[in-house]
Amino acid sequence: MTPEVSQVSAAPLPAADDMATPLARHRRTLRLALGTTVGFTTAEMLDWELSFLIPVFLVQLLAPPGHAPGLQQGVTIVLVLGLATGAAATLSTLLVDMPPLFAIVLGLVLFLTFVLQRSGRSPALGTLILVTFGVVPVVAVQAPELVPDIAFYLVRSGAVAVLWQWLLHALLPDPEAATPRVPAPGGAATPPGGVVRTALADTAVLLPVLLVAMTLAIPAALVIILTVTAILTQHNIAGGRRVALGLLLGNLLGGITAMVAYQLLSAVPTLAFLTALLLLVSLVYARLIAGAASLAPLFVTGLVTFVIVFGMAVAPFLDEPGATLAIRVRNLAIACVYAFGALSLIGPPGRQRVVDEVGGVRRG
Repeated sequence: MTPEVSQVSAAPLPAADDMATPLARHRRTLRLALGTTVGFTTAEMLDWELSFLIPVFLVQLLAPPGHAPGLQQGVTIVLVLGLATGAAATLSTLLVDMPPLFAIVLGLVLFLTFVLQRSGRSPALGTLILVTFGVVPVVAVQAPELVPDIAFYLVRSGAVAVLWQWLLHALLPDPEAATPRVPAPGGAATPPGGVVRTALADTAVLLPVLLVAMTLAIPAALVIILTVTAILTQHNIAGGRRVALGLLLGNLLGGITAMVAYQLLSAVPTLAFLTALLLLVSLVYARLIAGAASLAPLFVTGLVTFVIVFGMAVAPFLDEPGATLAIRVRNLAIACVYAFGALSLIGPPGRQRVVDEVGGVRRG
């Protein structure tokens, strides 16, 4: 029955959220809002390229309830991200003139990364690696001379995001009783037998996007790539069409918010107003994330989408002169519709397999 099926993907998050005290939710809200605001504005003050990557990474690190990673775990995340980025830069440079082999290698890397992300062993690290292997190959095609720079920007953003995560957890720690271990973003933890099938489905959704972006060299392609990646990292394949539609709405909400915020910033283009605007928007989203339980992935996706679209409007990167905010939002809509269609097609069979494996009700 479909009501029972939908409960499979939505049940764990409310249970984790129910364990959190109001104080824990309040501090989680503040960490998310301050992380998004301070991460973005400090990067802008330092005139860093891809300044929006720091808050994008921070949202992924801060959104799940729980403690910050320990020193060893944090250092490991940065080191692995650095190795992955170096590998992405090397492979992209060597294979950019061999499209068939490049596509095969890229597909294999995406599959292994989705296995890491979906298995729950290190979902945050998996997300960072997905962003790396989504961005670097496109840069290798559109602007090969920028590959070393983009690799440096990615590693720097990941390292700074981890540092901000430690600092924010130190300033706003959770009460000890309110730090449950929760599943990876996207809903219920996938059973071991379903991890490979889920990773294959995720790869089948993301890989064509990367290949099209590299082949056609479309303007503002990073918006499409990062948007689809954000949807997949929050989406549980067991949720099917209903969850896909929710994340589609979350992306559109983030895009609309970014358009409004950018128009306001254009009227008052000052650092103080930028900070206040980011704080206001991120507080709204962070409050929804901390208190929305099963709807948290929708609002996490909305906040990530807002940061991406708004950040690329404030500080464009790899955009042609015609890649205006309207084109970015159009590409966002294309990415959302594509992801919704793809996830809707592969969702129902994936949902049935997961339900069967956890002892759910079979149809028919």
